[in-house]
Amino acid sequence: MKKACCALFLLLLCAGAFCLSEVRMADAARSPSDITVIMYMTDWCPYCVKARQYINSLGVRLVEYNVEREPDKARERTMKSGGRKGVPVIDVEGIIIPGYSPEAIKAAVEQRRNR
Repeated sequence: MKKACCALFLLLLCAGAFCLSEVRMADAARSPSDITVIMYMTDWCPYCVKARQYINSLGVRLVEYNVEREPDKARERTMKSGGRKGVPVIDVEGIIIPGYSPEAIKAAVEQRRNR
């Protein structure tokens, strides 16, 4: 009986340690508001409007650069996107997404939350 109680105690102790490590791993994920997304855009682009709405719905910080008004940002966009000159180009902390793709944006934000 004594051995059974000791075994049960050890089992519960190990289970508690496992649960605690899972909680710590969950706490390690960054808050969406800690993630910065840069969008290179224009005023007339309908996909930029959709991207803005979607990115804002994720709760991340959004920084927008109008490539028609800011030539240095247009060059930066072209360099980051491998020569692409269209808009939007979205930069999720180094993950570059050319065009509007909600799936790609969400995946990039999740990847950055969990790094």
